[in-house]
Amino acid sequence: MVDYRMRLIFVFVLLIGLWPAPSVAQSIQTVLVAKQEATLASTMGGQIIQFDFYNGDHFSEGNVLVGFDCRIVEAQYASTAARLEAARATLKARKKLKELKSVSNLDYAIAVSEAKQAAAETSERKVQKELCKIKAPYDGRITRRDTNLHETVEPGQPLLKIASLDKLQAQLLVPSNWLSWVKTGTPLKITIDENDKTYPAHIVRIGGEVDPVSQSIALVAEFDKREDDTLPGMSGTAHFNASEQAPTKDKHE
Repeated sequence: MVDYRMRLIFVFVLLIGLWPAPSVAQSIQTVLVAKQEATLASTMGGQIIQFDFYNGDHFSEGNVLVGFDCRIVEAQYASTAARLEAARATLKARKKLKELKSVSNLDYAIAVSEAKQAAAETSERKVQKELCKIKAPYDGRITRRDTNLHETVEPGQPLLKIASLDKLQAQLLVPSNWLSWVKTGTPLKITIDENDKTYPAHIVRIGGEVDPVSQSIALVAEFDKREDDTLPGMSGTAHFNASEQAPTKDKHE
């Protein structure tokens, strides 16, 4: 979704009659966003006993971001696992007796049922045990922490916000008549206000519809390479050259 601030800028410029005509050089305001971001919520109720990452810290895929006190869950899992082992041993014994016709079909069916029930309960406890740790879904950085170590939280309570370390993307809102020359792959340069640096980028996605009121359309650009001195939320200016067309892709790619 295009940042609300960009839509306000678009309307303001349009109203005062300063919106640039589609000539050679074009500039437009933009905001940087992470390619992937998520707010991670508590998977269970309980006390946080592991919370090693702070705002701005980087993490790797699979790292434990949040860990809960799960001694009760672990004990319940151990109990159901032991019950499953016993049920399987009983079933194995009754299967042999059944082959020898020394046990009734009913007793054998009961053993089968008990083994299935124990397996289901063990699977459930295993899932609960896995929820005791929230692991990173990808390489990224912490962008916000909403709670702290040793706090007790409720299921569904927001804990932290994360963003991926992929190449950042830029959201743009441009006049719809720019579609006559802006295509997927069209190159541009983005100057960031916060550090006054300019980076090469290209269009990766064009919005699915034109706003009928403002006659604008959303675009998404991506930096050509990962830039470590940029952060989601930074703003700047995207510079286009209307004479530069999107590169033609090799049909054999």
